[in-house]
Amino acid sequence: MDDPRFKKFGLPPQGNANYAWLEHIVSKLSSKGKGACILANGSLSSSGKDEKTIREKFVEANVVDAVIELPDKLFYTTGIPACI
Repeated sequence: MDDPRFKKFGLPPQGNANYAWLEHIVSKLSSKGKGACILANGSLSSSGKDEKTIREKFVEANVVDAVIELPDKLFYTTGIPACI
């Protein structure tokens, strides 16, 4: 795929849109921009090689300022814990 959003950190794995959303958000920010995304906690520790590589590149590029874990049952539509 020749999508410029995924050139810097890597192609998100097929079937896992979490990293596609994260890379899309980062690709649209200005140099001083800030973004946030709410995802399931599973996105923090998924064991796939592609996901791990993207997480490592985010940290190396100093893209992540913080990860905030949210409790389960916070949202009406789901009982799973989430993170920002």
